[in-house]
Amino acid sequence: MGQDVSGMDRQTLTALVSQRAASVSVTLVVEGTSTTVPLSQVARIDTRATVEAAVSGSGSPMTLLRGILRKREVTVRYTIDKDARAALVSRLSGTLRDHVVEPTVTWNDGSGGFTASSGRAGDAIDPADLDSALDVAARELAKNHTAPVSIRRAEPTVSAQEASSVAQSATALLDAELQV
Repeated sequence: MGQDVSGMDRQTLTALVSQRAASVSVTLVVEGTSTTVPLSQVARIDTRATVEAAVSGSGSPMTLLRGILRKREVTVRYTIDKDARAALVSRLSGTLRDHVVEPTVTWNDGSGGFTASSGRAGDAIDPADLDSALDVAARELAKNHTAPVSIRRAEPTVSAQEASSVAQSATALLDAELQV
């Protein structure tokens, strides 16, 4: 966070961390286009753990002495919502001209079953850049963190063979005998 919190009680510090966490956004720049998202959509700041780390041992004489002699930094505790992160990666990658296309399984009226269409390789954002931007935003809890996100060539995450197998299995379920 980069803020001096010496002298703050637990309640004041909790309010500060909560307020700062609620106001953080991340601006990701992909091929010159900026996308801003609230950090809270992708990460959860653990206010209680962060405050606990900051105040633990704060009443002991040794901690007070160390505080006079050197600066003590506490890392903000947070977790990333994996589903929200994956959705953001997909959203950002989908804005690229030649983005990855995943295979699909759809209903085919003509055949009376499911069919699979193959995907294709394409451009995708580099998830490591996104992770780095989220890490900086969460640790600093600054109002807005802006970061460039690079592009890399990628294959679909699902193979054409896997999509075809799902389509065949789904079609086979249609022929299954059901009894109640």
